[in-house]
Amino acid sequence: RIFGRARRYLPRDRTCGHALLCALDAFARSGAGPQKKDAIMAAAERTGISTVSLYEKSGPMRYDGWACVGGNLTTGDPPLVAKVNPGMRFTLSTASGPGHDAGRDVAAALHAHAHNRGWCSCANPPPRGLAACAP
Repeated sequence: RIFGRARRYLPRDRTCGHALLCALDAFARSGAGPQKKDAIMAAAERTGISTVSLYEKSGPMRYDGWACVGGNLTTGDPPLVAKVNPGMRFTLSTASGPGHDAGRDVAAALHAHAHNRGWCSCANPPPRGLAACAP
């Protein structure tokens, strides 16, 4: 959802964007650096967060779950995901605003929310205290 011009983009619960941010958060918590698209999509699919497969092509344009990365996740204000070259790798953004690191903070809160609801089955859950911060 996009909440007006002054507010940031947050993916809806149980969407591909939600799953992708949670997968990137799990990679960051494990100490992994930027990841390639295939690794991120596979990890997001394994979490079980999204109610549809990230690999399923849908809609008239036949987009898959990765489409949100090229859209709102990388072009929002602030962007939540950053593309790192070489090798077309992606990571959570650290575009800072007052008191936050945009992508890292949003992904951690969404990931905590997914674990709190029992939607995420990954091995790198965020600290319990973050669930209270979830949007």
